[in-house]
Amino acid sequence: MLGFLHQAQADGELVLEQNDGTRRLSFRGGELCYLRSDAVGEQFGNYLIRLGVLDYNALKDLLKEEGARVGEKVVQWGLMTEEERDGRLGELFGNILLHAVEHPVLTMSWNPGGLEDSPAAALSFRFDHRRVIWDVYRKMQTFEALLETFDRETTWAWTAKPSLLEAMADLTLTPQLAFAISQLGRDPMSFSTVLSVTGLEPDEAARLIATLWALGGLELEGGTMDAFIQAEQAAEPQPEFMDDSGPRDASPQTPSIPIPEPPPLASNAPPIPTPPATVQPGMETAIPLALDPSDALLAPPTPGADNGEPTPQMKARGYFLQAENLHIQGRTSEAIRALEQSIKLDPDSPRSYDAWMMLGDLRQGNPAWSTRAVEAYQAAANAQPKKGEPWQRMGELYHRKGFGTNATGCFRKALELDPSLEIPDEKIGNTYVEGGGKDGLLGRLKGFLGGDKKGS
Repeated sequence: MLGFLHQAQADGELVLEQNDGTRRLSFRGGELCYLRSDAVGEQFGNYLIRLGVLDYNALKDLLKEEGARVGEKVVQWGLMTEEERDGRLGELFGNILLHAVEHPVLTMSWNPGGLEDSPAAALSFRFDHRRVIWDVYRKMQTFEALLETFDRETTWAWTAKPSLLEAMADLTLTPQLAFAISQLGRDPMSFSTVLSVTGLEPDEAARLIATLWALGGLELEGGTMDAFIQAEQAAEPQPEFMDDSGPRDASPQTPSIPIPEPPPLASNAPPIPTPPATVQPGMETAIPLALDPSDALLAPPTPGADNGEPTPQMKARGYFLQAENLHIQGRTSEAIRALEQSIKLDPDSPRSYDAWMMLGDLRQGNPAWSTRAVEAYQAAANAQPKKGEPWQRMGELYHRKGFGTNATGCFRKALELDPSLEIPDEKIGNTYVEGGGKDGLLGRLKGFLGGDKKGS
């Protein structure tokens, strides 16, 4: 989509309804100029709190004042210089864009023009479209939807701008990337042709095409962009739920621009251990609905339960079991998507605890998703307030990132909730434990709560 808009030199706003929130990307002349998000933690004030520039009380004071935006107020109050503010704002926009390209898109709409009344019009900050696009696509880890689109659109072919390699010289190029770019020329090349002439793996070839297209280094010659630019309507894809009588029709959904469905799961996957709930064999797109006996006892009665219709809680449980199966097979990105669907159906009940915890664990595997891992653990703590494990996981994550104060607070909360948790003093370190060892702050706390299993 970024490539289409850059090639069209479009002015307007791209609105992405995603499973974790709504993101709005403003374009001027086909280049990004502003990003907004209502996803958790993706507002500038919240971002500054995570960096330690503000605390909650200071942010509340900033928001009380009428008029200027937070980005202007932090400069007016002397909390940051303009250069520091612009640097942090650029980092936040990069994070928002990375999450936008990696999270599933539920609906997408394009609002042409109208930037005069948007925050982008009054913003003095200059967005470095070229640098941010390059950095975000270098960090991108999920390629399933992109590969599926390139494989499906067999008529798409791209031509390279003259002297493309020289134009990319200011960016960080490996010898392999430099060679691949040098093979792109004025003759239109399909995705399969790019694969053969560059020698890149499919993931890297898709990453390179998407990056150069969004930067204007490639132009689409074969194929059409009408389906992406025009506001066409299509039903939002929904999974089919099946029982012994066959598939049920999915409920009609709000019309939207068609979004590529995720690729079908491989049918030749190696056998995996059978979980407590059985998944119907050979039905990769169906969601398993068989539940543990204990789940049936815990499930509250719902109006749709008597007529055999799957409840949202049942659907959420099915997605969670599917995620477990995918994780066992090493298909982490697909497991994350299944967990996000489970949480969307049942986000706040105590039964969502396992899904939030597993989502946090899987997100930790991608350094770019550390913040989103913390958010998942926070949601797990809200779902089961008496559990100490979410706070322990947050503490371990903060500890690895070097945020000592946050780590100490999380470990303290974990031990308050569950003194039996093992949190070794040597892992916490003397940096943020007064005195270190068993005489440190957390050591004394563990002893006071009865959680010091070593005795002395």
